[in-house]
Amino acid sequence: MVETSEFDTDTEIPPEKSTPSRLATLEQRASLDSPTEGWSLPFSRDGGTRNYREVTVDTGDTVTVYGRVDAADRPGAAPTVSPPEGDALLVSTLPPDDLVRRYRWSYWRGFYGLLGVILLIGAFAGTIAYI
Repeated sequence: MVETSEFDTDTEIPPEKSTPSRLATLEQRASLDSPTEGWSLPFSRDGGTRNYREVTVDTGDTVTVYGRVDAADRPGAAPTVSPPEGDALLVSTLPPDDLVRRYRWSYWRGFYGLLGVILLIGAFAGTIAYI
C-alpha cells in the first residue's frame, strides 16, 4: 500500500479499453484479475474500471516504511523489505505523525459513523412505534 498526499499520475481505464502493456505487466506481477464488466450503482464508478496511480520517490526524499526488514541471504547482498505478518506493507511519503493522524481519524470516523447510523435507525423505529 502506498500512502501519499498526492500522486504523480492518475490513470483510469474503463473495461472496454485495452490495458497498456506496462500496466498489464504490473497486473500480472501483482496477480490481479482482468477487469470485468459488472453491476454497479448509477452514482459509482463503472464496473470493471481500473484506477492506476503512480508516485515517484526521488533521491533525497524521506519515506516512511511499515514492514519487516529481512537480512540478506548472501554476504554483501541488500536486505529485503517484506510486509509485516498479517498486515500490508506500507510505503509513504508522509511523516509517521501524519500517518497516525490520518488513520486515527479514519478509525474514529468509522466508529462514530456506525454509532450515528444505529442511533438514526433507533430513532426512526421509535418514531414509527410511537405513531
